[in-house]
Amino acid sequence: MKRRDFIRTVIAGSAALGWPVQRTYSEEPEPIQTNRQHVVREPLHMLRDGYQFSIPEPTEFREVVIVGAGATSLFAAYHLPEVDLVCLEKELRTGGNAQRDLRDGTYMNLGAAYTDMESELVDFMEREFNLSPLLIGGYDAYVLDKTIVRNLYRDDFKGLPYSERIKEEFRRFVALVTEISARLRDEADVLFAGKAPVDPLARREILDLDSISFEHWLRVNNFPKEVVKWCEIYCPPQVSSFPKNSSAFICVLIMGGMQNYDSIGSWPGGLAAMAEALAEGVTKQGQGRIRTGSCVIRVKNTIDGKSVDVTYLQDDKLQTIRCRACIWGAHNHVARYAIPDMPAEQNDAFSKIEYLDISMINLCFNRTIYNKDYITWLDNAPIQNFMPADWVLNRGKTREDTPQILSCDWANPPEKRSMLLSDPWIVEQCQLTASRINEIFPGSIDYLEEIRVFLRAHSWVNYSPGYVSDVMPYVSKDIGRIVMSGTDHGSFSDSMYAGIESAAAASDRLVMP
Repeated sequence: MKRRDFIRTVIAGSAALGWPVQRTYSEEPEPIQTNRQHVVREPLHMLRDGYQFSIPEPTEFREVVIVGAGATSLFAAYHLPEVDLVCLEKELRTGGNAQRDLRDGTYMNLGAAYTDMESELVDFMEREFNLSPLLIGGYDAYVLDKTIVRNLYRDDFKGLPYSERIKEEFRRFVALVTEISARLRDEADVLFAGKAPVDPLARREILDLDSISFEHWLRVNNFPKEVVKWCEIYCPPQVSSFPKNSSAFICVLIMGGMQNYDSIGSWPGGLAAMAEALAEGVTKQGQGRIRTGSCVIRVKNTIDGKSVDVTYLQDDKLQTIRCRACIWGAHNHVARYAIPDMPAEQNDAFSKIEYLDISMINLCFNRTIYNKDYITWLDNAPIQNFMPADWVLNRGKTREDTPQILSCDWANPPEKRSMLLSDPWIVEQCQLTASRINEIFPGSIDYLEEIRVFLRAHSWVNYSPGYVSDVMPYVSKDIGRIVMSGTDHGSFSDSMYAGIESAAAASDRLVMP
């Protein structure tokens, strides 16, 4: 077997574990033994399957306990600087979906990738941490077979290898989603805030669109297979669902804002820099405010309604903290099992939440392979796109002898979720990804030194049909002294607002009798 016919090294890590597992392949690859230890997932699987944990009495007392240490939880903790609190994070590192890794001085993206350059979020990060994003200044490219179409939107789809009629269909698609998104956005903001309709007709249109899949909407509007194919590639990482599994309204709303990255920024390795700054800021407020490797399995209001008992597993030992208020900042699919006080109607709404597993495949080359566009979408591959990991620092630089990492979004259809537990299948997807990149850039696989796979489960909420009407009204309903943060947000900005609101709600409970 020649070098280009196999991948020499794969490092497979899990977001749920926090540590990588290295697997090295010789020229005759042997079956791969699964070495992942489910120290974090197993308790949650037991909880889901109805295992009855023996709940210990409280041995620790805090004013506030925050479940999770993702962006929402970190914002909440940071805005409670004088409060005696602790964040309990099941993983071994903080940040939630905003993660990055470092290899030979280059940060690679493991999650959330970019944000608006001008926003309250950026103002906050600059003011509190002197942290400013770097302008991306790049555009989408699209690979069809071996043809790279650069500046897809800015060039008005002129570079597509399709007939003029099909190009016009792409233009019609963009015009339609842009028009609908602009027309409904104000009423959407009112709806998302949980307020009564301002424009009843717009509200009705939103709910009608939310009741059908995006795939159905594309079919009703008679878009050709070429446009449908583009949406099937674009939607998973951008909307966090495949068209057949997604609310038409959410897809139209998000895709109506796609054009270019003139006002979008990031850091080396994506948005993890913000999460890291927040975690450091929370830690500086006092020792012991973040506790990792702590898997919460029950959150229950006390009988007198004056406290909350939070039970978690750490180092194979169950422990309970009693607090005056608890902020739930973890995934909602866990909340329905961990909060026995949850009303039946709310539990039913949470049971309808679906997630899309978006892992990251990082291809580590010892030379620069492609550095002309920020995000390059492609067909005929397990992945949906690839991004130069060091783009904001080395945008447009063409020195071929400079090592480069291509970070690839790898969204798995729900029907393949179980395959994420299969090492041979994961390795196969890595090989297919490297081979597809080699088709586009012949000979690139000869410079591939390593592949790092960051496996994620329950990473992004899937806005399935009916989400806006059947789920969203319930996600932020508090349960006694348990503040539901409305987590599973689609952006870091949303997490900031939710975290600040949760901190205020927890403060209110601290002054309750």
